[in-house]
Amino acid sequence: MKKRLAFLLAVLMAVFSLGMVSLAKEKNVTEMSWSDGEKAVKESGIKGSFVTLDEVDLKFWIPNDYKATTLTKADKDEGYIAYYENPKTKGVVAVMYVDVKGMTLDEYKKELKGMSEVTEIEDCVLNGLECVGYRIPDDDTMSLSFSTENGYILEITFAPVTDDDDSIEIPAYIMSSIMEEE
Repeated sequence: MKKRLAFLLAVLMAVFSLGMVSLAKEKNVTEMSWSDGEKAVKESGIKGSFVTLDEVDLKFWIPNDYKATTLTKADKDEGYIAYYENPKTKGVVAVMYVDVKGMTLDEYKKELKGMSEVTEIEDCVLNGLECVGYRIPDDDTMSLSFSTENGYILEITFAPVTDDDDSIEIPAYIMSSIMEEE
C-alpha cells in the first residue's frame, strides 16, 4: 500500500506541477515508466492487459473494466483510432490523430500555451517516448500529445480527471504504460 501511495503521489506531483524530475539542466521533464506503474497496479489488484495500436506502433495497459468502443466511420474521419470506456465509472481513454499541418511537438506546445482553457503544460518522457502533457480543467480532461512521423499529433486523452477525487489513479497507471510496440 505504501508503494502504491508513493507512486500515486509521484504521479500527482508530476502531473499537477507540484514537482518535476529534472532530466537535463536546461529542461524540466516529467518522466514515468511502466516498471513503477506495474508495481502499483499489482499492489492495487487491478487486472488489465496491454492493447496495441497498430496504426502508430504503440501499446499501453488498460484495466479489464474498460471496454473498447466500436468506432464509426464518422469517428474515424474525426481522427479517432481507439476509444475505451468504463461504463461503471464513466472513465474514458480516447486515442486520436490531430492534424496539426506538420507542426513539431514544440510548435504544438506553443500553440497549446496560447489557448486560455489549457493548463499545466509539461514536457514528459514515458518509457523513452517524448510527449507533452496538458489539462483542460473545464472539461475534466488530461491529454498526452506525441508527434508522429507523418506530421500529425497523436493524442491520448483521459477523462474525467479532477482535483477533487482519486480520478487520476487509473489514468496514471495507463500513462506509465504507454510505450513503443516491440
